[in-house]
Amino acid sequence: MLEAFGGRQRDLLTLLLNHKKGLTIDQMAASLNITRNSVREHVRVLERARLLAPAAFTVTGGRPGRVYALTDRGLALF
Repeated sequence: MLEAFGGRQRDLLTLLLNHKKGLTIDQMAASLNITRNSVREHVRVLERARLLAPAAFTVTGGRPGRVYALTDRGLALF
């Protein structure tokens, strides 16, 4: 089923699989070495597919950061 997604989206899903508690947009961008805007676009697509969802908020010193994690449906891909 993962073949239905682009390479970056598969990378993002795999990254979140390895970080069960979830990651922020900034953490995903740094781990995948892509821009925050690219991560946001991929997250938006994967959220619409109900494969990941906001899991919590984290303190960043400014605005709270949103943490994203795989949903049950996202976990089922693996």
